Amino acid sequence: MLLKSDSILVSQPLLLDIKQRRFITGIRFSAETTHFFFRKLLKSLAEWGDLPTTISRADKHLEIFSFAWALVDNVRRFHRLLWKAPGIKNLPSSASFVKKWEGELRDIRNAMQHPDGDYMKTMKENYVYGSIYWVDSRRRLENKQIVTHMLSAGPQANRSTKEVVLPTLLIDSGDDIYQIVLTTAGASVQLELIVADMVSALLDIEKWVLETYLKIKDEIPAFDAERRRKMEMRAQSDQNVRLEVDVSNVPID
Repeated sequence: MLLKSDSILVSQPLLLDIKQRRFITGIRFSAETTHFFFRKLLKSLAEWGDLPTTISRADKHLEIFSFAWALVDNVRRFHRLLWKAPGIKNLPSSASFVKKWEGELRDIRNAMQHPDGDYMKTMKENYVYGSIYWVDSRRRLENKQIVTHMLSAGPQANRSTKEVVLPTLLIDSGDDIYQIVLTTAGASVQLELIVADMVSALLDIEKWVLETYLKIKDEIPAFDAERRRKMEMRAQSDQNVRLEVDVSNVPID
């Protein structure tokens, strides 16, 4: 999992404002689902390179694009929630994420959701679901080489054009699968980069929420004394008869 089970984003204290808790839940869930689909995508891309070309890879083809677009959908939700979340939207990491990825996420979602848009008229072919490129360097230690793949989707993609394996490159890398680019109608996004930025922003949010909670918790004793005084005053009847009220066990969160 992306977050530990005892993370304050998972087990939220009631002392936090209810509106903030709603946004925090949405931010946490959209980040975790994005990361879930990213892990699934990495596994599928690696498996694609291992499958023999003599067998049908139709299911794996659909799987790759399903995971890639699910990732985009969920990271887009994460992006929009950061833009609206009270307090969180003002954090430097959140503001940076929103600004950095606004254009690319907007363009790639528009290209996929609105295939009849004016920008599509300049395209020779309507990919709709687009193409995905990635570099596979898992065998870099064996032969010091990596392979770049390109996989296309859409009605124009027949068996002979679904995948293009670009020339082997003499480039070494510390990652197994990287430079994963999803593109359609001129719009594109590099998936592993946006996921890395999302994780960084999420960890900063986790730190901020924890600091905010501890600050509120430290102020509770002062608030509790005042609340006790007011409750005791309200316990007096119209006949000015004192009613004994025990408020020592009233929960504070």
